[in-house]
Amino acid sequence: MIHKVESKHDGLRLDKTLIEIFPSATFGLVQKLCRKGQIRLDGKRVKGNERLESGQEIKVPDFLLAEDENAPKKTQSYQLSNKEKHDIENMIIHQDDHMVVLNKDYGLPVQAGSGHSKSLDRMLKAYAGEKYAPKLVHRIDKTTTGLVLFAKDKETARDLSDQFKKRQVEKVYLAVVQGKVKQNETEGVIKSEMAPQTDDDGYETMTAAQKGKQKAETYYKVLDSAGMYHLLEVHPKTGRKHQIRVHLSSVGLPLVGDVKYGGERFESDDKHLKNRMFLHAHKLKLNQKNTFTAQLPKHFEVLFKLMQWRF
Repeated sequence: MIHKVESKHDGLRLDKTLIEIFPSATFGLVQKLCRKGQIRLDGKRVKGNERLESGQEIKVPDFLLAEDENAPKKTQSYQLSNKEKHDIENMIIHQDDHMVVLNKDYGLPVQAGSGHSKSLDRMLKAYAGEKYAPKLVHRIDKTTTGLVLFAKDKETARDLSDQFKKRQVEKVYLAVVQGKVKQNETEGVIKSEMAPQTDDDGYETMTAAQKGKQKAETYYKVLDSAGMYHLLEVHPKTGRKHQIRVHLSSVGLPLVGDVKYGGERFESDDKHLKNRMFLHAHKLKLNQKNTFTAQLPKHFEVLFKLMQWRF
């Protein structure tokens, strides 16, 4: 069976993606099938740690699909508390017959993973119940706030994924960075290729490399400044993993609070500012028609007031 990589899996590991697509597949099984050559990426043998690009073709044994189709349906694995139901309702900013648009809270992972049982997709699935099965079409980081889209049906999921893949979706982020900005460098375009690397502690990060498999492009513009702190409007033209964080850090403007890529935490006793990263998915424009805007999260509002920024 051939599975085509969707835009929401762009930049993710092959093995983790297969486990997500085929719930019956364990990590050990995926690794075994990779070693035996029964899983192929664009016709080539794989190890499982390859980074995916949308449009690539993954060949998997037919029995994986058969096992998932024949497996007994699981009962609802995640039960919403009253507070979580309230949280989801507050995050939903648009809903129609085909999609749901949410303004994701800070610190909430979009998808459940290692160490995370609570996630946006699980919460929305539990909230939807039998009414529809939400399908994630793109993602943002756990420490990024703002817009996330879910489709309510397969046709809409394919359409939205295709728009992201073809770069027809206009994405606008707000970012607070630290560093020096010259008067003649208040806007610019960052172009590089993205490549994974391992840091000194053994954790994987991304880097802007001269030679990599994933081309990336980011436009930024300074909206306001206060000393070494700057508010940027950011337009990622591509959608690579950690793209904005890596690109801004590469030009000496790391995100405030993004210690993974060279940023420093904002020193404050205010609970809304302490240990926070400042990146917000502010606007999404689909097919030059529908435009969605996410209100600023509380930590942005508090910082803007402190910096006397108007937005």
